[in-house]
Amino acid sequence: MRAIPPTRQEDVELRLKEAKKQLNELNLLKKEKERTSNEVKQLKSKIDELKKSICKVSKELQKEKTQFRKITAEQQRQYKCLENRDRLLKTQMEKQAVQHARETAVLRRRVETCTAEGKRLKDILENKKKHGINRVNRVNK
Repeated sequence: MRAIPPTRQEDVELRLKEAKKQLNELNLLKKEKERTSNEVKQLKSKIDELKKSICKVSKELQKEKTQFRKITAEQQRQYKCLENRDRLLKTQMEKQAVQHARETAVLRRRVETCTAEGKRLKDILENKKKHGINRVNRVNK
């Protein structure tokens, strides 16, 4: 059996068939490439958005840290002012308590002195009344 050489027409048809097959494969590859390039573009845009959001969040975090430090410093300053004021008020209250105790002691002594003086005057008045009644009785007799 001898192999029959393909005719020129069959040869051309065979090449045409292979060319169409290759063209279909190339079209499929082209579509696949387009799809993957679109996916790549989408992923790149997502990456850019994530980078932007990371930057935004980072800036907000820094801003909040700075604001927190400022608030904390202000509260510390206010706390120290209140401590100083409290200390001054305590000192003033102690001074006033000492002054009050002194004034109370002075007033107590004055009251005692006045009471003693009043008693002394009362005794003198009673003595005068007694002696005056005795004199009146002597003069009348």
